[in-house]
Amino acid sequence: MSDSKIQAPAPVAAQRSPKSNGRKKLLIHPQFQLLLLGVNFGVILLFSTIVWATVQNTLLDLKPAAGLSGMEVDAYRRFLDYQAGNFQTAILGSMVVGLIVSGVVTLLISHRFAGPLIRLRNYFRSIGQSADAELVPELSFRDGDYLGELPPLINKAFARVQTKVDLAHSKKSA
Repeated sequence: MSDSKIQAPAPVAAQRSPKSNGRKKLLIHPQFQLLLLGVNFGVILLFSTIVWATVQNTLLDLKPAAGLSGMEVDAYRRFLDYQAGNFQTAILGSMVVGLIVSGVVTLLISHRFAGPLIRLRNYFRSIGQSADAELVPELSFRDGDYLGELPPLINKAFARVQTKVDLAHSKKSA
């Protein structure tokens, strides 16, 4: 067996670009992450609009019942208008808060999912472009990333392949 082992000066995940300065970049795969945000925002807006329209129609349907309410008709209608205004403010506020919270959560979760995929792509790209077939860097993900079980499996598979290659080279040399 040759002395060459699978090793690297630093795991792939630990290498940072000089521009990053240790800051977290949330949009690491904008096409994927912005699509998720768009779908998420669209669903929130759709359901908020459905709720708003349903309540508005209900309040409008109550206006003809003013004479049956036992209240003065004008006071009853002002009360319904007041309630409609309160509801519009509440639904708008809830929608804004929902969009903000949902957007942040979607970005954080998609970051933990897209990050490993980007690392895998870059890892295999670097192996494919490497001039030294003997030197395969060790793959690692950040703590908390999805697909965290993949790096040990991939590293073990490359180690086995490297062992077989080393055995084949030692047999040819002998």
